[in-house]
Amino acid sequence: MHRRPAFAALVLVAFATVAPARAQLATYCGGVIQAEAFGRQVIPGVQAAYSVTLRNAGGQARTLVLVVTAPFTDRPVPSPRSLAPGSRTTIGLGTQMLLGRSPLRDNELAETVRITCQ
Repeated sequence: MHRRPAFAALVLVAFATVAPARAQLATYCGGVIQAEAFGRQVIPGVQAAYSVTLRNAGGQARTLVLVVTAPFTDRPVPSPRSLAPGSRTTIGLGTQMLLGRSPLRDNELAETVRITCQ
């Protein structure tokens, strides 16, 4: 009887030390600008509003221009945005009418975003 609790504790420790790997969503500007998360607010069957959270992983401020290539309504106007080193910003990507379609997944959203750094 004393072996089972010890074995269970060993199994718990083994699983606790294995953290799930987090997939990198997307990087831009040579890897300095990182997409940390893509957000979505969904009204099922009607529409989905999308956003991206970007982080400047570099040691210098970056000026970036984001372009959304998908035919969303309310897309952001491509204009320069400054991002300080280590800082984050969330940018709305626009709204998609669903009407029989599923909301876009992270990889699909990553394909619709183009970022250039100046």
